[in-house]
Amino acid sequence: MTELHPTIGFDCASRREIFEALPLVTPNRIIYAQPCKKTDDIKVANTQGIPLSVVDSVEETEKMIGWTGGILIRLLVEDKGSKQPFGKKFGAPLQWLPKIYDTARALKLNLTGFSFHVGSECQNPEQYANAIAQCKKAATIAKHHGFDTTTIDIGGGFLADAESFKTVAATINSARKEHFNDHKIQFIAEPGRFLAAPTHTLYTTVIGKKPAYPEPKYDSEPMWRITIDESVYGSFSNIPFDHQTPTLERLRPKKQVENQRPTIVFGRTCDSGDCLGEDIPLVDVEVGDILKVPNMGAYTTVTASEFNGFPKPERIYELH
Repeated sequence: MTELHPTIGFDCASRREIFEALPLVTPNRIIYAQPCKKTDDIKVANTQGIPLSVVDSVEETEKMIGWTGGILIRLLVEDKGSKQPFGKKFGAPLQWLPKIYDTARALKLNLTGFSFHVGSECQNPEQYANAIAQCKKAATIAKHHGFDTTTIDIGGGFLADAESFKTVAATINSARKEHFNDHKIQFIAEPGRFLAAPTHTLYTTVIGKKPAYPEPKYDSEPMWRITIDESVYGSFSNIPFDHQTPTLERLRPKKQVENQRPTIVFGRTCDSGDCLGEDIPLVDVEVGDILKVPNMGAYTTVTASEFNGFPKPERIYELH
């Protein structure tokens, strides 16, 4: 298998992901970035020569005893404005850092920097600037405790559209120059969503249609319930887990000017909760129509199941 470009690495959350990444890159290009890990998995990663991991508390630092690489402290940062905030699960506030450094020194661990995540699909670019400013404060605390800052991981969850990404990138670069311009610090990121989201387009079929009941009226026309040959248990798992609102487009050519109308869209399983949405804008469809759903590459098939015996969709690859 061809090795990837030397500037590309992998952020891994588990032992399995580490072993999937190793054929593609050398171990020094992998970060074991899950803040909460099993001790057995830490030992395996250490044996494989993974050079960098992450902690966010004294308790997680204590698990790292014997770790020979560097360790980043995941900071608790502001994540308002994101679709998927992480602060309630991960992150050390600044006041925890002295005890973490004391613990690391006692265990002879090498704390080499910080990581943060402002939440997935953050709508406010200034949150990145605020987080980098917080890293600067953390680096001052680290220096006071005898630890140098060499690496900062700015996380991921970047918006997939290019213009939004440009705005975020400019904000990050400005904050980096303001707070760390005189320091030789490596900045790394985890742009998984940005890279993956536009790579997949889903095509699915309408398999059922009936009036909504009770019967809400829009401009004196009935509202319809349709069922599609997919599911929130399948590719549309990005709705409950990732808070997405996919866009459905009918492929059948328009016969006349057609307006989109609110439509109730159900998945194919027998679960009444298998509902993509109760007011999805969609032109009139019939059973057999094919629907196109773009930007389905992130957190879709990877979290899909085959509940009720329905298979995952066939994959067709188009090379450019």
